[in-house]
Order: sequence, then structure tokens, then C-alpha cells
Amino acid sequence: MVRIGGVQKALSDNLERPRGGKRDPISASLRADSEITQLKATVNALRDELEKTRIAEQERIQKAVAAANDEITQLKGTVNALRDELEKTRIAEQERIQRAVAAANDEITQLKGTVNALRDELDLGAKLSREGTRQIELDHQRERAELQRTLAEMRRTLEEFHAKSN
Repeated sequence: MVRIGGVQKALSDNLERPRGGKRDPISASLRADSEITQLKATVNALRDELEKTRIAEQERIQKAVAAANDEITQLKGTVNALRDELEKTRIAEQERIQRAVAAANDEITQLKGTVNALRDELDLGAKLSREGTRQIELDHQRERAELQRTLAEMRRTLEEFHAKSN
């Protein structure tokens, strides 16, 4: 319990001073005792209020910690789900790239076959007459140039594709 002797003495001194010069020690003592009782009740009430406030603060802290822990758990779950989805996406992209590379390689092989067949035709055309040969050679040269442009474009596309993949 808090010592209030000094307060009691001061109150007592104030209360013992009579109004108009007379001292009534009993009345002053009763008033001082009453004041002390009131002050003790106030101190106890303040102490109880302080304890209630401390308990309420502890409860708020515990709720905040629990909420933060729940949020952390949810965020970890979200991170794991996103990581899994990203991994699935990466695997799907790798598979798509592999299919595209295989398709491009097949197309290159076909184009090489086409180029070889056209070369053979050009060789055969050389045996034809001069007028016919000249026209055939011009036609084949145009077709060959177009195929070479196509092949060059496809190679460039494939190289760009490989560069993007890496």
C-alpha cells in the first residue's frame, strides 16, 4: 500500500485551521480521515483501471500477433502456390520450345530436300536447248532465290527463337 502519511499531515494541517480563527481538531481529523479514505479509494480505483488497461493492451498485442501469424501463414501458402504455378509454367514453356525446335528442324530437313531436288532439276535443265534452258534457268533461279530467302528467314527466325530460349 502507498504511504500517504505526508498527505495526511498536510490535509490535517489545512483542515485544523479554523475559519475565522477557531480550531476544531475533531472535525478536522474526521475530514482528514474522510479525505484519506477517498484518496485510498481513488488510488485503488486508479490501480484497478491501470491493471485493466494493461490486460486489455496485452490482449490487443496477442490478437495482433495472432493475426500477423495467420497472415504470414497465408502469405507462405500463396508464395508456395505461386512458386508451383511458375514451375509448371516454366516446364510447359520448355516443352513448347522443344516442340517448336523439333518442328523447325523437320521443316529445315524438308527444305534441304527441296533444295536438293531443285538442284537436280537445274542440272537436268542444263541439258536442254539453249532457249529452253535459259528460260528454265531463270525460273529455277527465281524459285531458288525465293527458297533461299525463305530458308534464310527461317534460319533467322530459328536463331532468334534459340536466342530467346536461352
